[in-house]
Amino acid sequence: MAEMSFSSAGLLALAAAVLAARDAALVPAEFVAPDPMAGARAPEGQKAGLLDHALAVGGPVPLLAVGQGLDRLRGAPTMEVLAKSESVAVLAEKWNRLARYHHARNRAEVSVRGQRAEVRRFATHGPPPRPAENVFIAGVLVGLVGLLPVTGVALEVGGWRGAPPDWPEGLPVGDCARFALTWEAEAEPRRPDATEAAAVAARLGHVLARDAGRGWRIGEAARALAMSQRSLQRRLSAEGTRFSAELRRVRVAEAGRMLAGSRAPLAEVGYCCGYADQAHFQREFLKVTNMTPGRFRQVAG
Repeated sequence: MAEMSFSSAGLLALAAAVLAARDAALVPAEFVAPDPMAGARAPEGQKAGLLDHALAVGGPVPLLAVGQGLDRLRGAPTMEVLAKSESVAVLAEKWNRLARYHHARNRAEVSVRGQRAEVRRFATHGPPPRPAENVFIAGVLVGLVGLLPVTGVALEVGGWRGAPPDWPEGLPVGDCARFALTWEAEAEPRRPDATEAAAVAARLGHVLARDAGRGWRIGEAARALAMSQRSLQRRLSAEGTRFSAELRRVRVAEAGRMLAGSRAPLAEVGYCCGYADQAHFQREFLKVTNMTPGRFRQVAG
């Protein structure tokens, strides 16, 4: 899986379905949609063939529109992790970490400032990303942001601006290696009530578990609890624990749940539980459970 599973069977099958529903001519006659249940990944060439053909036949708008079908992928572990982000900034952190986690060659680096996200498409090695893929990624990112509690999501490329579902014509395809997303409003994250459990470790665990796939920092957790970072550290110390220990506990618990209750690949489990890379996941899980993730799945199954 690479770059939010953009070479994944699930997303490729979704793209083919959305394009075919729009116009059967957008899908090559010889194209056979992959079965996500038969394998998580699809050949890179299969994706390139579909996207290049759709762009040549229908222009950029059909590729942009694929992102509006992402809700059909809800339930897939990686999509669930991305969609539960409390803000676009959190989504950007997860997106960027996903590409690094899977060592994706083609990447879309997202940086957020205020209500604007700047996106840079590049390749870590080899030729640059293809224009059709750049357009496709732009549409997917718009679709992802649209799954969050925001309003007025729009795409900007140079002097062009558009928003779903009625994408205007004239998108400068050649400029889509750099683009921006904007939005009008973002819901405030939920804050705990004063009546919630007094034990700070328990309250912290609930906050972390709501989004175990987030790259949590102690300052972010403290703000979510309406506390200062220093106060959170003092309270946790008084309860005989610390932030890193609670975060490890939540991540290992979520990993155990996914390993026992799903067929998600080990690499996807690690990403969905917030680990920096597969080696980090293996190391931390073994430290806490005295079993590798693979062995745990065998025993739990």
